[in-house]
Amino acid sequence: MHRVTATAALAAIIAAAPAFAPPAFAQTTGGQAGVQVAPLPPEPEGLTLTPFIDIGFAGSLDNSPAGLGVALGYGLDERLTVEGEFAFTPDAAIGAVLDVDSTLWAISGNVLYHFTAENVTPYVTGGLSTLGVNADEDDLLGLEDETEWNLGFNWGGGIKTATSDRFGFRGDLRYFTGDDLVPDHWRFYGGLVIRELGR
Repeated sequence: MHRVTATAALAAIIAAAPAFAPPAFAQTTGGQAGVQVAPLPPEPEGLTLTPFIDIGFAGSLDNSPAGLGVALGYGLDERLTVEGEFAFTPDAAIGAVLDVDSTLWAISGNVLYHFTAENVTPYVTGGLSTLGVNADEDDLLGLEDETEWNLGFNWGGGIKTATSDRFGFRGDLRYFTGDDLVPDHWRFYGGLVIRELGR
């Protein structure tokens, strides 16, 4: 049920954008009234930083833990971005033989493909993820803390929009695969986009 809901939400995110058009973006001009801020397409050879707050749900998670993360992207052209991401989620409850409270770490490398629309920039994304879990010793019946890492995949999509030439906001929904103690789960985040780093 959760997977169906999340898939429907992702489809709604992408479908909510107006009809897609070739890359053509309005430019802002200081002091010129009526000129709209461009959406957030990739900037060729440009770096973009996105600190974010996330929430995980469904899959192997027995709760909906909140976490923090940051993504650093590099624009290859006006459609494609490669992005590295690090996220930290404490208090993730994983139901298995025992009800285990864990700390979840995620390191991902992804490719984003952007569409274009009048006021927003929808995108789809996919890549490889390394998920790590450190299980709470108290939940392991006195055994030593257990840490497990798993290499898997993530895929999803989202929307970016701009508030100025340098800043914008982003919503991102994606699914992470897991194994054993490492939970497969959906994750949604909201983040602040900072672009034109170093310029």
